[in-house]
Amino acid sequence: MNTLPRGLFRVTGWTFACGIVTTLLQMVFVPMALGQWYIDHLAQMNMAFNALALVLFIAVGLLVMRRLTYKMIFLSAAVHVALSLIIIAVEQISGVSPVLVFVFALYPFLYFSSSLSSTILTLRPGLPSMTVALLTLLVSFLFVLFGRRAAPASGEDAAGA
Repeated sequence: MNTLPRGLFRVTGWTFACGIVTTLLQMVFVPMALGQWYIDHLAQMNMAFNALALVLFIAVGLLVMRRLTYKMIFLSAAVHVALSLIIIAVEQISGVSPVLVFVFALYPFLYFSSSLSSTILTLRPGLPSMTVALLTLLVSFLFVLFGRRAAPASGEDAAGA
């Protein structure tokens, strides 16, 4: 009776997992370990965490997404983008303190798009931030680059497909 395709929440799950780990590193453990030095070098630390986001994106793509088909990754990314838009809409409508929502829900959930948005706005500060934020939500679709073609039909040899 399982009607949801296996792997449908793979992009969402891995993005959230990477976001939780790096949020804890960036907001708790590294500042505690480095103290004032972290605060004095905040711009460099942000660049380092954005670089970490790129490394994690490639690692998740190579280690996890390559087992899925292009279609499944696209569907999974579409679910992730839809959930992301819902979270942003709830944040905007509810009027809850953006800092609290951002730290505890939005940033871990939107980890890769937040890092890309931060990088773009650092390089091009004149761009409209809301437009950049909404466009970078689509970064999840880049996981498709790591996918594979559809599995060969039963009876067909993988080399013949």
